[in-house]
Amino acid sequence: MMYMTSRSFLIAAFFGLAAGAPAQIVNPGFELVGGTASSAANWTVTQAAGGPVYGVRTNSSPHSGSYLFEVRLASVGAGPVVEFAQSSIPVTGGTNLPFTFYAKALSGSAGYNAQWRVLWNAGGDTGFQNFTPGNNSYSLISNSLAVPASATSGTLSFHFAGAAIPTQSATIQLDDVSFGSSTGSGGGGGGGTSTNSLVASVSGAKGIRWFASNSVTYQVQWASALLGTNTVWNNLGSAIFGNGATNTVFDPVGPPHNFYQVQAVQ
Repeated sequence: MMYMTSRSFLIAAFFGLAAGAPAQIVNPGFELVGGTASSAANWTVTQAAGGPVYGVRTNSSPHSGSYLFEVRLASVGAGPVVEFAQSSIPVTGGTNLPFTFYAKALSGSAGYNAQWRVLWNAGGDTGFQNFTPGNNSYSLISNSLAVPASATSGTLSFHFAGAAIPTQSATIQLDDVSFGSSTGSGGGGGGGTSTNSLVASVSGAKGIRWFASNSVTYQVQWASALLGTNTVWNNLGSAIFGNGATNTVFDPVGPPHNFYQVQAVQ
């Protein structure tokens, strides 16, 4: 069992950054709720028009963690459009920045165009770039961005346009959006029962990410104090089934949620 004693490690591990580096994209897995149950913290739906359309945070079928972002396009005559974005994402000027996310289009989706765009605060942008979601399963979309030398932040937008044909509609899901490669912390899987413990000794939202083996059920737990065999562990949410990649859980609660462990039981 290993304990790590700084929240900066947790955040750095989740975003794949060295300690002290900018947090970059906030809420990349849409785990943190916004002002309403269907909105994601730090993400804004900037356009939704042309039909019965929406962009919402949902737990229907995440790539990892418990939530994802879902876009629905349908038409009553006009071409439907949905756009959502995050602004003021810190970047380092003059660098090549890996940009990745996972996307899928549910079965039956037709007549749509999916794009992303980054607008730099120093001027200029990437233009709208097309991408192709996986067919009813997540595909990794990977890009490299050339950050202008004078840029210090960017605004990332996802733009979806549908056909002006009432008989065509589309549902697209996105998850795990990252500027910079992501790495996991801790480990899991194997036979029997294994536990990895993480410490977060400050308040505020904390992200716990670990490699989750297939066919293994995981339970994240929290404790207010470490008391050896007398430590009282409490379940954080429901158990999560491993997907062979990484799982992510966010906890917006501060103290007494001071220590965490991830327990894997096969």
